[in-house]
Parts: sequence; structure tokens; C-alpha cells
Amino acid sequence: MKFIEITNAYPKASKLLEKEDFLRYPCLIARELGLEPEIWTLKRKGFPKEEIVNGIRVKRFHNSYSLFFSLFNKDIKLIHSFLRPCKPSLLAGLVNKPKIFTTVSYEIGSTKLIKIISLFLLKRFDKVICLTPYELEIYKQNGIEPDKLLLLPFAIDYNFFSKRIKHKEDIMKRYGINSNDFKVITIANFRSCKNLDTMVKAFQIFNRKIPNSTFIVIGQDRLKDKETYKEQPPKNKSILELIKSNKKIVWLGERSPHEIRELLNISDVYVLSSSIEAQGLTNYEAAATGKAICLSNIGSFTTVFKDYVLYHPPKDAKRLSENFYLYYKNKKLREANGRKVKELVKGWDYKIIKRKLKSLYEELLKK
Repeated sequence: MKFIEITNAYPKASKLLEKEDFLRYPCLIARELGLEPEIWTLKRKGFPKEEIVNGIRVKRFHNSYSLFFSLFNKDIKLIHSFLRPCKPSLLAGLVNKPKIFTTVSYEIGSTKLIKIISLFLLKRFDKVICLTPYELEIYKQNGIEPDKLLLLPFAIDYNFFSKRIKHKEDIMKRYGINSNDFKVITIANFRSCKNLDTMVKAFQIFNRKIPNSTFIVIGQDRLKDKETYKEQPPKNKSILELIKSNKKIVWLGERSPHEIRELLNISDVYVLSSSIEAQGLTNYEAAATGKAICLSNIGSFTTVFKDYVLYHPPKDAKRLSENFYLYYKNKKLREANGRKVKELVKGWDYKIIKRKLKSLYEELLKK
């Protein structure tokens, strides 16, 4: 019997730890329950119709409808769909089999018609998983039955990121970072909605006041990537163009999880200024290292981190720079907030999320 996971693409571009690959570990859990897992998605240029990726069979269909009709195969026992804008994921709601939907978005539709269709299909799933309390409340307000909604964030490898790193001087030397500087770090695949330009402006304001400071930028430059991220407005500048005027901003590009852990450990403050964010996995990783955090005041951040971090409007560089300065001047606040968020995100460790997801699968398989 098969477990089918439906999503828009696999593998993803980002390098994820095994316990944080949120499209892989559901398959591993299903395998523990005696099911044969497969990831189903749509064809992608340069990718084969079928292959084994990270130990999981991935099938890529010609279109949404060929994928949909294949779901009626009698060998399929359980379906788990991901990402609300993904058409084949939503269509799975019409199949009379045990099925779960993880929304990965609190935006229900770009038009009234899309919203109506999305909600109609979502209501047909046995469970709708939301990543944050904010997301759950939005779906509840839009008519999804409360007993169908489940709060279950993507897992983090808490033990990995909470591990203390030694030899920090050697790490800073390797990356060319001044050990005496106050270090701010951001980590993301930088789409337009991440507002890197706001973070850069905020740091420049802060850096003029505190010259002994460095801004570490880690991640892929997706600011002009219209092919992958069609929803984002065009940006005229790349990351290099954004940071070229300030030598105290260091862009290190995409890095491995081990390197990210090192760089988080040598930093004083972590920041993300997103306008839209379903969860923000790097926020949780930074919290696990015990970092003081600055975040934009969007619901998917505030409902999780409460008053344990410093907030700013997503595009308010001045306010963000003030938060940098507040952390710089107040070491006790940095340390206190770091301890609070580190304790908070223990609840998102892989072993806890795995247990809850496995229990959900077992419940539906009994039906």
C-alpha cells in the first residue's frame, strides 16, 4: 500500500538537514508505518519523469489532471498534500481516501473566486495542518471546521543547532570577520518579500553610529528570479548591488547547515524582515542557538515568538536600526531574549513533530 505526498516540486533548492526536510520526513514516517512512500509533483525542465531522490521515489506528471486521476489507484492508502496554491495538491481533496493538507500559507486566494474554490477543496480534507497560530486562526475564520485544523510547524533539528561551537576566533578568521565587531546576521533565500533592502538600510544607519559592526548575509540571491517566484515584484538590484557601498556587509552566499550553525554562533543578533512568511525555518534555527532576534511584526512571527524578540514593521529601516542599537547597548536583554527563544523552540524539535505527525497518520489509517 502506498503513501502519496503531493507538492509543487522536489527536491527543493535549499540545503536542509535530514530532520528538517519537511517533504522527506513525512515519507520516512509513512515507511515506518508499513507504507510505500512516493512524492508526486509536476514535470520540471531538466528533471526526469521518475527518479529516486534522498531515498524516496519522485514521480513527475505531465499536468495536474493526470496526477489527479492517478490518485484513484486502489493501492493508495493515505495522501498528504502540501502548499495551498499548488493545483494538484488541492485537487486531491476530491479523492475519497484519507487525506491531509499542509497549507504552508495564510493567503487563501489572490481573487475571490480562487478563495472560494480553495476553501471548498480544503474543507474536503480530513485534516488541515497550519504552521503557526496566526495561520490556523485565519483558516478558522474562513470556515474550516476547528476539529479539522491542526497546529503543527515544520520540524527543526534542535539538538544540532543548540550545540555550542568552540574555537569561535578560528571561525571568524576563516570568514574574514572582525572578532571585535558587533555582528548581525540574516539567513534566507532572498526573494523580494524578505526585504533585504530594508535590513541593509537599517544596518547602514546602525553602522554609522556603531562603526565596529558587521552584517552577515547568508543565502541565495533570488531578487530577480521571476521564473521561480512569479508573485514577487521586480527588483532592479542584486544582493551585490545592494551591499556594494558598505564593506561592513559580508555576503557569504548559500552555506551548508554546519556553516550556518557556526555563523549563528559567532553572531550577536539574528534578523529577518519578511512581509510574508508561512513559518520562517531559519528563525527557529537561530532561536535554537540562543540568539537575540529582530523580526518584522507579521502575524506568523508575533503569534509564535510573543514578546521574546524585538519587532519592527517589515519595511521600517529606522525602527529596525533602533532595535539593533537597543540590543547593542543592552547585553542583559540580548542574553535574556536568547534564553527565552531557545527554550521556546524545544517544542519544534524533530522528535516531537515526528511523534505528532505519526500519530495523525495512524489515526487516519484506522478509518
